[in-house]
Amino acid sequence: MTDTARWLASKLTTAAAFAVGGTLFLMAVLQLGVGCAIGARADLHWADRGVYEATGPVLVAYGLLGVAVGAAVGLLVRRTLLAASLATVVTGGVPLLFGSLRWDLFPTRTITETSRLRGYWHVPLPYDSFAVDQGVTNAAGERFIDGLCHPEPIPGRFCPTDTKVTSAYLDYHPRSHFWYLQLIETGSSSRSRPPRRTPPSASCAAARPEPYDRLARPEPYDRLDSYARPTARRRVDARGSSVDVPHVMSP
Repeated sequence: MTDTARWLASKLTTAAAFAVGGTLFLMAVLQLGVGCAIGARADLHWADRGVYEATGPVLVAYGLLGVAVGAAVGLLVRRTLLAASLATVVTGGVPLLFGSLRWDLFPTRTITETSRLRGYWHVPLPYDSFAVDQGVTNAAGERFIDGLCHPEPIPGRFCPTDTKVTSAYLDYHPRSHFWYLQLIETGSSSRSRPPRRTPPSASCAAARPEPYDRLARPEPYDRLDSYARPTARRRVDARGSSVDVPHVMSP
């Protein structure tokens, strides 16, 4: 592992530790503060946005997803402000996407009612459950909404040819589905991870310049060749006598 890879791994490990630790701390504060009121108050239902994420492992997964997305975008973009903006958009968009799809990740339970209740086609919702879909069916089993097809079909709404109601239905998730949904969503959101830095190929390694300490050091002065050794040349002075003049040849 290169020094760059070790540095990146240490930074990601530190960021992931802070993300997990901070998330668990906030979840503990929520449980201590309003944990007993979840399910007992109408505004703190277990399936509500915010309450659902903050009471299960999916919140930890989203924290780790933010670390992974930030590292991946940073390696690809290499611009701090742009990378932070893109990572924020992606990390914030994933919970919104799962918020609209999570109820389809696990099969729902269905209750049917073949008689009217107080003159209306209605199926009571079981206690501490979350309704996903409800409506009526005809003899062929086609589902539709009674109020949109009677007494006259509303334009732009789906209504089967046979609008005679034979039963009502209700699709819902009971409280016992909470952990199934949490684990499925956690596994789906935890698949993202930053790209690994692959080692350079042989050709790239050969083309990389050598470090400074591996370069050939200059030889001492006494080991240099004749280019740096002093030489002498002769010239004639003004009196006509020949003298030796020291001279050093430059390379």
